[in-house]
Amino acid sequence: MYEPRRTASVPESPLSETRADAFRAVPRRAARSRAQLLTSRVAPTAVSVALLATAGAFAVNLTSSSQPTSAVPAPARADDTTSRDTVRTLADRQAADDAAETDESEAGAGAEQEGAEAYVGGEWASAFGAAAGEKFAQSGLVVRARASEDATQLGRLKAGDEVSVTDKVTDGYRQVAYDGKIGYVLNSKLGNEKPSSEPSASAAGGGGGEKYTGSTSYSGPTVLGLKPKAMVVYNAVTARWSFKSIGGYRASSLSNHQFGGAIDFMLTPGTDSAKGWAIANFVTANAAEFGIDHVIFEQKIWTPYKPIWRPMENRGSITANHYDHVHVSVKL
Repeated sequence: MYEPRRTASVPESPLSETRADAFRAVPRRAARSRAQLLTSRVAPTAVSVALLATAGAFAVNLTSSSQPTSAVPAPARADDTTSRDTVRTLADRQAADDAAETDESEAGAGAEQEGAEAYVGGEWASAFGAAAGEKFAQSGLVVRARASEDATQLGRLKAGDEVSVTDKVTDGYRQVAYDGKIGYVLNSKLGNEKPSSEPSASAAGGGGGEKYTGSTSYSGPTVLGLKPKAMVVYNAVTARWSFKSIGGYRASSLSNHQFGGAIDFMLTPGTDSAKGWAIANFVTANAAEFGIDHVIFEQKIWTPYKPIWRPMENRGSITANHYDHVHVSVKL
């Protein structure tokens, strides 16, 4: 007779109850309300979608900002009727026309005087005289329109001014270039070298234009036969400069030497030129205090009534032309 197989009895495991619990069905939860569903599922989903959209937009912005901006072509313009080169050419042509009109007007104005062809660009425009280089005005000169003392004055030259001249000399007047025109000045007042000017005090070693503040009278012993008034100048000058010799009274002199009112401060020609001009400048700067009548040095004379240095005639020697001494004469 068949007997069912007997199952071996298995001792119960301490985990059997736990395993049974693992396979035990979980009872269904009670149905959630609509509000709970929206809160727990729909709302978080919406937030996630919004965040994704924001992130996408931000990424798009980053991408677009990193890309170069495409240039927008300028709107088409109508072609200019006059090109830039044409405008420049027209402007240059107008400037040339204006210059030509100016030259014509100046030439027309100059035509009113004799020999009125202009001196333009450093060249003579007429054949009145051949260019003869440059000369210097030895004193103030009047420039005239013609070679005549009665001619219209075009202007003046100062001593030392350089002027272009021609070889044409008429009635003692030399043809010159003046202010773009042809003029005439006294030929005897022109020289090949610029006239000497008084050097500054610093160039001469001091004392040039210094103001004298000492005594203007003298009552002590005199030297060289000089009068007390001349001794004031003697003392003032020798206190500032030294000399190998000094001239005073001379009976044979036609100048103020014969009266003890003139002094010759002797110098070495050329070498002591700056020193001589410093002395002359000092004396003339204090002419009122010293009672100066006149001062002569290097063939030039200065007087209080005409207080500028003027050239003198050539007397034939270095001493006669006062190149080796400064001659100072006072009013007695």
